[in-house]
Amino acid sequence: MFFGGSITEGWGGAGKDIFDSKYAAVGSVNYGIGGDRVENVLWRVINGKIETVYPKVFVVKIGTNNFG
Repeated sequence: MFFGGSITEGWGGAGKDIFDSKYAAVGSVNYGIGGDRVENVLWRVINGKIETVYPKVFVVKIGTNNFG
């Protein structure tokens, strides 16, 4: 399960072929959202937006949008 901002979201656009062949092939999902900030990801996790999903690994690339 991938979380992050636009860099992570980009795996669904320009990096889709790589993501699909390397990560989606083993059941990974991409929850990258452009403009996302640390507090947005924490809110989704704390408020149960992933409570029915049981990933073996989290990949988190977040924080870039928190710097001004």
